[in-house]
Amino acid sequence: MPPAAVCFVDDDPEEVRRFRDLLGGRLLVGAGTSLSGALEDLRGQGREQPDAFVLDLYFPESGTGTVEDRAELTRAWDRFLEAQAEIRKVLERLGQSREGGLALARRIRAEFPGVPFAFFTRKGTLEDAIAALEVGAASIVKKPDPGPRERRGRSTAEAYDLALARDLPRVVRGIKRALGHASRR
Repeated sequence: MPPAAVCFVDDDPEEVRRFRDLLGGRLLVGAGTSLSGALEDLRGQGREQPDAFVLDLYFPESGTGTVEDRAELTRAWDRFLEAQAEIRKVLERLGQSREGGLALARRIRAEFPGVPFAFFTRKGTLEDAIAALEVGAASIVKKPDPGPRERRGRSTAEAYDLALARDLPRVVRGIKRALGHASRR
């Protein structure tokens, strides 16, 4: 059986290279910094259409960034990771971890088999979302954060109340996704 064919599209040429080099032995990879480039690469390997697309979520709406743009992004990402590590330290000191939520999810799955669940979180990361999906979450809904207008002159609780009210339709859609899983049982 021939390997599955995927088209990988990422605006960073280094990510394209890395993906192709590391997954090329397991999958037929058409990769590029644009959809047309990735498809052309795949067609050059004898496949007209991929079995799946793998896409970079944060992708420029037009064109690709410069080397300087990527360097600036790398510096900002490093600062973000440092801040994230600090938040994790505080959460750890407070006895909070995703393991607590995942353990609760496993208990619910054992005690209420077939009843879907969703996570509602503000502190979650991509890794947390992946872990939530792996434990069987039907949906992951981000708790809304207040913006500057919502914070201005208000208590923290009031600002978060306003943020939830603003994003209520999105939150309800996320919960309904979980309920949709119940209707498929």
